[in-house]
Amino acid sequence: MPRFRLTISRKFFGVLMVLWPLLLALALVGVIGLGSLKSAFDQEYARDIHAGQASMTLGADLASADEIALQLLLTRGREQQYLNATLDRTVLPAVSADLSEVRSMDAPGTTVERAQIQQLDRGWSRFLSVRETGALGSASDRARVPEASHLATELSGIFIPLRGVIQRQAALEQGKAQQAHARADHIYGASLLAIWIIGAAAFALGIGAVLLLTRNVVPRIRRYSQFAAAVAKGDLSRRLASAGSDELAALGRALDEMVEHRALDASHREAQDEFVETLQVTDSEDVAHDLLRRQI
Repeated sequence: MPRFRLTISRKFFGVLMVLWPLLLALALVGVIGLGSLKSAFDQEYARDIHAGQASMTLGADLASADEIALQLLLTRGREQQYLNATLDRTVLPAVSADLSEVRSMDAPGTTVERAQIQQLDRGWSRFLSVRETGALGSASDRARVPEASHLATELSGIFIPLRGVIQRQAALEQGKAQQAHARADHIYGASLLAIWIIGAAAFALGIGAVLLLTRNVVPRIRRYSQFAAAVAKGDLSRRLASAGSDELAALGRALDEMVEHRALDASHREAQDEFVETLQVTDSEDVAHDLLRRQI
């Protein structure tokens, strides 16, 4: 089975494999967090805008009903018939539709919101009861019409509390909008903090990995450079004795083998030079033949 080599390229690739999930997690956290922020803020904002518009429409229609009711106390004849028709065909259905919309929007609301809706329903029911008595001059005068001043006071007792409820409801919707904005800020802050934490962790890990690889590679390259300079000057006694399985370790062993071969070649040349010198100074032919036989 071949031995696994932890090469330099594999070391760098391992660092990238560690950093890549962190960077991907950083991007995902940022996208998901900011997406959730936008979605939550858009939903809450749209709901609050819709609720505010519904409350404003209801308030305007209630004001129209109050105005027409007061005008009915002061008019007679065709003008009164026209006001009655406007009230029956336009204003009353509009207020009923507005109440239904506000009621449906605040159905899952708090106890305060439900209490306000009930107060609006009771006030509007009181007005409809006054309307049904014929006190506002409807075509069917089945009951005795109270005096106008007394009826105006009764209408004020109906519509003034309704306007107060509308104002409180608007203030409540504004408070809910502020809470939604606070929640959006919280989500944004949490997402931003998570992004910074993951980014800082990835940066620290990357710096640590680079420093680790630098401390592992640079000193060895410096030692190899010093070794090569010494060999170039003729020092064949030094060896690198590199350990490991990466490219630098293989290079160190190759350099050791090269220097070892150069040392053997140098030793062989030195022996040859000594032999030639000995032959040159030998006077006896027998001694020369004996030296030659030993060399061979």
